[in-house]
Amino acid sequence: MLGIDHSVIGYELARKWELPPTIATAIAFHHHPSEALQHRRLSSLVHASDVLARTLDIGCGGDRRPVKIDESAKSITRHLSAVAEQKEEIVRQVESIVGAQHPEGAI
Repeated sequence: MLGIDHSVIGYELARKWELPPTIATAIAFHHHPSEALQHRRLSSLVHASDVLARTLDIGCGGDRRPVKIDESAKSITRHLSAVAEQKEEIVRQVESIVGAQHPEGAI
């Protein structure tokens, strides 16, 4: 609708909030980290995290299209399948931690 995506909006917000350039760049290039001239490794890590979240159906990126893994993030994403296989255990652990910190009705 706006003609821009959330990575552009996130980048502009990061700059306005005076976040470090490494963070702003990682936000801007998290869909295409190989295009980042600086901070490519952090951009790749955020990209891999985005792919993992989509793989595990956590949150919504605003669309349901398959995510193509950027070439510069392939070394990081090789480990995603192992994490995806542990989804149920990860969810159980997170729920137990959150439940212990915020008993039902306390939030």
